[in-house]
Amino acid sequence: MPSTNPKSTPAPRPGTPLTVLVDAEFARDLTVLMRTGMGAAQAVGEAVNIVAGAYANAWQTGRIPAGVAPKIVGFDIAPPSTARNESPCAAQGCKRSVTQPVRGRPRRYCSPACRVRAHRSRKVTER
Repeated sequence: MPSTNPKSTPAPRPGTPLTVLVDAEFARDLTVLMRTGMGAAQAVGEAVNIVAGAYANAWQTGRIPAGVAPKIVGFDIAPPSTARNESPCAAQGCKRSVTQPVRGRPRRYCSPACRVRAHRSRKVTER
């Protein structure tokens, strides 16, 4: 069993520039991450965050001794969330969802047509 690395170096301080040699494999992997719209620095940060999270989890759960690099053999990907910033339309009988704005008043209806339908329905019940 591998032992912890006695020659580990401290991590650079936040804000310190980091120089990395970009070989063909690194460039290929970086290109894949950047297809999501991330910049190079953000893509590297995301990749490091994922790997560091896996290491920390392996150490915290005791599956691997702290300081020993675990071998990552798989991963799981969650499907894109459709529930984020969405709520059901308030119009009776409508099954669509309403995408909520980041700021401002929450929307109640999925479309102007549903808003008018709900208004007319309320007016009929008030009579």
